[in-house]
Amino acid sequence: MSGISGSSRETSGNSGSCTMKISKMKLYGIFFPFMSTFMITLNVYNGDILGIPENFEFMLWYCMPFVSNAINDCQHKSSSRKLTTLHIGCYMIWLIGIVTNVYWYFSNPWRVNSIRHRTEYYDTQVLLCAVMWNQLTWMIYPQSQTSVPEHSDSLSIPLEKRGVEVELKVDTVRA
Repeated sequence: MSGISGSSRETSGNSGSCTMKISKMKLYGIFFPFMSTFMITLNVYNGDILGIPENFEFMLWYCMPFVSNAINDCQHKSSSRKLTTLHIGCYMIWLIGIVTNVYWYFSNPWRVNSIRHRTEYYDTQVLLCAVMWNQLTWMIYPQSQTSVPEHSDSLSIPLEKRGVEVELKVDTVRA
C-alpha cells in the first residue's frame, strides 16, 4: 500500500508483511517543521511573526511536535505499541532542531564580532531540511528491507513498483 491510510501503513517485502503504526500527529509533526525550515532556507520566513528572537521562534516548530507527541505516546503507551525506527527518528530530528536553534541563538552570525559565518547557519538549516525530507519520504512511502547475505559480495534490494516485484542486485568490489 503506497502512502498512509488512517493511522497505519502496511509494508510488504520478501519476508511477508508487517504493519507500522505511523500517526498523523507524527507525520504533521515532521511536515510543519520541514516547511518552516524550507522557507527559512529560501529566505521567505524570517522568524518575525511572534516578536521573539528568530531562533527561538524557529525552535518552536520543533518544540511543539516534540512535546505533543511525547505526551501522546506516554498516554497511549501499551504493551502492543513499540517505538519503531521512524518514531525514534522523529524525536531525534526534533531534538536536533531544538539544540541547533539554541546554539545559533548564542552563536549568532549576524553579530559584529561573531566567529561564525551565516553560511554555516544556512548549512545547518539545509541539513535539517534534508533530514526531514528523508524522514517524510520514509514515513509516506513504504521501504522494503535491505538484505545482505552472510557470505556474498552482492547487495540485494527488493523493490516494488505497482504490484510488480523487482530485485536490484549490486555487486560490491573489494579493495
